[in-house]
Amino acid sequence: SHNGALPPNLAKTMKRIQDLLNSQEYYEAQQAYKSTYYRQRARRQEGAIQQAYTILKEGAVQQFSSGQVTCGVELGLLLIEAYSEDKVPTSGGLEDALGSLCHIISSLPPAAAGAAGTTADGACTDGTDADGTKDRAPSSSSTGDAQGAAAVETQTGDPEGDGASSTSRSRAVVKEMSRLVSASVKWAQKQADLGAVRTIHTTYARWLWQTYGLQHLGLAVAHFSRGSEISLYNEVLQSCASQGYSEEAPLFITRGVLSVLAAAHRRVPGLPLQQLEQAEALFKLCQGWGPADAPLMHFLELLLQALRLRCAPLVRLLSERYKPSLAADAGLMAILNKVASIYVRIPGRQGRGLMGGLLGDLMKGMAGGEGGGGLNMLLMSDDDEDEDE
Repeated sequence: SHNGALPPNLAKTMKRIQDLLNSQEYYEAQQAYKSTYYRQRARRQEGAIQQAYTILKEGAVQQFSSGQVTCGVELGLLLIEAYSEDKVPTSGGLEDALGSLCHIISSLPPAAAGAAGTTADGACTDGTDADGTKDRAPSSSSTGDAQGAAAVETQTGDPEGDGASSTSRSRAVVKEMSRLVSASVKWAQKQADLGAVRTIHTTYARWLWQTYGLQHLGLAVAHFSRGSEISLYNEVLQSCASQGYSEEAPLFITRGVLSVLAAAHRRVPGLPLQQLEQAEALFKLCQGWGPADAPLMHFLELLLQALRLRCAPLVRLLSERYKPSLAADAGLMAILNKVASIYVRIPGRQGRGLMGGLLGDLMKGMAGGEGGGGLNMLLMSDDDEDEDE
């Protein structure tokens, strides 16, 4: 809590603001949080600044608890702005700052998040509708309907099966939350702390899964792939596979493992190797429940070895040999091309990938099809600038 315990007078102020929230005077409460923060910050004493951080953190959590998603996000963004301006990590406050951001991200209750069967707000207003849940996992290709890490600025989601009002509310909430998560990730990246970046992704992925389950699976997968909780990611994939058709289990596993590999960046030192180790760990866990004799399980085992060896010919050979199995999910070859561009250099014309122009054709097709927009963002948003390398 930044050693920012509030003195009695500020605690009393926060209680008065909470009373405004309880009276549904949301705008007044938001302005009160901000004015209290700026007043405390203006004192410029170290203790006062720490307390100013606490005001924003507790204010964001209280707004979330009252169902005011946009207001809570705004206070969270103001806190990140303060961290950046004050260069918090240089004074040893990175761990506290990271803890506060993760606490805010994970504090939005399901009823305020527009989860199926709950209520949600718009921008600092109350919502009252509710809708039902799905009873079967989406196909494995739905796990590709996701955005990249630091670029999660909009939410494409997986609309099939839910009522339109429930889906639109949850999308609006996730779009707001993604603003906060995106800013948090960018802040952590500027600290050159990959562990902090992973922690933020893991926190958001866990919240998405616990809050929405299958409803926003694609976005959860994008963040799990960049996080550190491989065991939970494995449980998510197993849960999805168990609710789908049995023959789809290898497709879920392949999507999951390839998504971890595709989350790497060549220009971030050490990240490709870390992502490869994460993918190996995930595959090992998935072997505990996946069908051992499935062609795609053999493919993944050999692919991970080929990437370890940085052997482009073997990667190309595997893509050709297992093409029929990979074709069961039209998006897999596109992700595999991205993986190959990160880990091995495929001879041939720049940007053509493992299968010549197939990647471009696939992405054009998916852009106009169901779920394509999110997958395109996952494939392209992270490091387009790297493609010239």
